[in-house]
Amino acid sequence: MKQQWFDLNKIPFENMWPDDPYWLPLVLRGENVEGQFLFKDKNAVLKHEVKII
Repeated sequence: MKQQWFDLNKIPFENMWPDDPYWLPLVLRGENVEGQFLFKDKNAVLKHEVKII
């Protein structure tokens, strides 16, 4: 995805990497996160764990 600015309520997660919806909202609200993701392929997350640290 090309870098550009979006309103926080209009982030186009459907056009981004599939793991972004799991961690990006937390980071945008100021949290520090740690995560692990298991991908089926570049477009599908099979399993995930995201912790606020």
